[in-house]
Amino acid sequence: MSLEQEAVHGEEARQLLENRIFKNAIARMEQHLEQRALECPDDGEAARKVVSAKQILRGIIREIERIVSDGNYAKLQLIEIEKQSKIQKIFRR
Repeated sequence: MSLEQEAVHGEEARQLLENRIFKNAIARMEQHLEQRALECPDDGEAARKVVSAKQILRGIIREIERIVSDGNYAKLQLIEIEKQSKIQKIFRR
C-alpha cells in the first residue's frame, strides 16, 4: 500500500472511531457483554464465551487504532518527502 493510501485509510479509521453512531454501538456492545458477564451461570463455558467476545471487540478497536497510527506515520513521511523534494529543487537551480 502506498503512503498516500495508508494516510487515507488512517483518516477514514480516525473518522470511524470519532463517529457518534460507531461509538454508541461499541458502548452498547460493551454494556451488553458486561451485563452478560454478570448474569453468567457458574459454568465456565458461558463466562469464557463472554470473555472471548469482549476480547474480540477490543481487538477490533485496537486494529482500527493501529490503522489510525499507521496513517499518521504515513502523513509524517509524506511531509518529510515533500520537504526533501523542495530542498532538492532548490539545490538543482
